[in-house]
Amino acid sequence: MSKYQDYIEKPTEFLALTGYTHQEFEALLPHFGHGYYEWMKSHRLDGRPRGKRQYSDYKNSPLPTLADKLFFI
Repeated sequence: MSKYQDYIEKPTEFLALTGYTHQEFEALLPHFGHGYYEWMKSHRLDGRPRGKRQYSDYKNSPLPTLADKLFFI
């Protein structure tokens, strides 16, 4: 289970960590997803332009879902 899933069940801690309620976080998620994947099409995580290799989510990624990625930020 991801950290995001752990903290959904703890609304006070979730708010303290993110500054958002769970409902606000869920509303932000689609907008973050759009921006994240647009950025990753042309840039690497370090900000440099992406070469020939395309971005892909790995099966064993430490941040497997979009919600986990946003929660980590």
